[in-house]
Amino acid sequence: CALPICFPVTIEQDEINFIESLKVKTGDNLTVEEVYAMYCDYKQDKLKLRSFKHFKNTCENHILPYFRNFNISEIKTHDIEQWQKTLLKDTYTARGKKKLYSNIAIHRFQMSFNALLNFAYDRELIQRNPFKPLDFVKRKTEPKHDEKRYVTVTEFNRIIQGYRDWE
Repeated sequence: CALPICFPVTIEQDEINFIESLKVKTGDNLTVEEVYAMYCDYKQDKLKLRSFKHFKNTCENHILPYFRNFNISEIKTHDIEQWQKTLLKDTYTARGKKKLYSNIAIHRFQMSFNALLNFAYDRELIQRNPFKPLDFVKRKTEPKHDEKRYVTVTEFNRIIQGYRDWE
């Protein structure tokens, strides 16, 4: 040591954590959950409270359970397609009955995840948004054909007669 008295250099765990926090994080070492936390911090003051709560609810119930531990840079289009397939099969319980999510709800889930990935792309955490080449999926629904009932001549005459009797 150049100094007359040498002190042993010890680095406390807090100092190590502080030094680690100063390092720039990239998509290579960020999970979807960490990017979600960054996005929430960014959007919290920019969205209305109700919209922000809807976004958080969507992420916590429909995105993070599937993608929580994925590194944001490792998500591929194929992974998103698999997630979309699970969305089409997911159900919720209302009044004791299991129901499939509506196409509007499924669309909202996909929009939220796409926004999260766009945020990561804009922050240069990922090279490209893997959602970009995909279309939003929706459940194909059969058109409902309501039965049309025509009034017969006899029924029409009864209606007219009833109207005349009423006058």
